[in-house]
Amino acid sequence: MSDNLERRAATDIGVHGRQIRGYAIVFDTLSADLGGFRELITPDAVDRTLRERLDVRALVDHDASKVLGRTTAGTLRLAKDDRGLRVEIDPPDTTVGRDVVALVQRGDVTGMSFAFRVIRPHGERFEQREGQPVRIVTDMAIQDVSIVTFRRTRRPMRRSPSERCGRSRRGRAGESTGCVDSSACGRRLTWEGRRAHDRAPTLLVAAIGTPNPPQPELRSGC
Repeated sequence: MSDNLERRAATDIGVHGRQIRGYAIVFDTLSADLGGFRELITPDAVDRTLRERLDVRALVDHDASKVLGRTTAGTLRLAKDDRGLRVEIDPPDTTVGRDVVALVQRGDVTGMSFAFRVIRPHGERFEQREGQPVRIVTDMAIQDVSIVTFRRTRRPMRRSPSERCGRSRRGRAGESTGCVDSSACGRRLTWEGRRAHDRAPTLLVAAIGTPNPPQPELRSGC
């Protein structure tokens, strides 16, 4: 479902000839504070997308009307290396394609982002590091990679995990407040942990500006 879609941002793009290259993801790098938690994406997290050859688009600002490439068309190529997920785009000879190439060459646009869904429940876990929750993403499905003007986060338009479990519960610090049906969210957490769990999948939504974004098959930036 589209309300599980998230977005992350990265930098490091450039133009080589007519090709746009960069990294949509840098592995094993802690994000900035995302609103009470930080995030780290492991190398294994992109394996599903590459192994199953998911139909990933290259877009501008996550706008499905501004297509730059597509994996199934061979105009977008994704590859995993020691640093992260490398992206190569063959932009079209259209106004949008030419504009993006010019803007990246000039240095006016320097950001990349990617839209994804975490495969739950096993695709994420939480740890405490230096007193702060860290969300570790280990399995996801990527829907698009985008050249972005602003690297920013958006709050989602979706229910929290506690609401999806069919019931909202309150608790005190240290008190278990896991879902009534633990299979609905795949975990039981302490109150502090649940707060981070509720926030993590909801703070950064992808598919912004696309009222009906294309949906990946679900079996799920620096």
